[in-house]
Amino acid sequence: MGLVPLATGSDSGGSLRIPASYCGLVGFKGTYGRIPRGPLYVGLPNVRNYGALARTVADVTRFLDCVVGCDERDPLSLPHPGFSYEERVRVEPLAGLRATWTEDLGFGACGPDMASLVRDAASALVRDAEDPEEMAQVLTDLIADPARRFEYGRAARRRVHDQRRAGSVQDEHM
Repeated sequence: MGLVPLATGSDSGGSLRIPASYCGLVGFKGTYGRIPRGPLYVGLPNVRNYGALARTVADVTRFLDCVVGCDERDPLSLPHPGFSYEERVRVEPLAGLRATWTEDLGFGACGPDMASLVRDAASALVRDAEDPEEMAQVLTDLIADPARRFEYGRAARRRVHDQRRAGSVQDEHM
């Protein structure tokens, strides 16, 4: 990630999440009040959410375990949830979870080539998820190992590219 394994920041419209997506990092925007604002907070009270940039989801969960909870200097901070995020992510079953995606968030512009590429990748993930237990293991492995995450993404891109060249990938919405 560079000089540090974890960096904190604030996110109103994507300041953590968008750069992370370009760099293969995890960008986490916390629920408002989950990560208390310190005494030097400058800004509007309900605009910024604190969060982190990290190498892995596990790094973000360790960060959360250290910072969540009420802070008397932040009257809008939320109480500690009563569990360890790191432990929760480790033991929470992934089978049965659902995911969604959008090519434009209902308002943004996305070129047809990019929309098609993302749609094809989403279709490949759905196809790979036919066995929920197998997909849960794949996701667990991807969360734990950034190098494996990169290789999985490369393999998925190659598979979609090959299918597109063979004419077996349709440009229909899922």
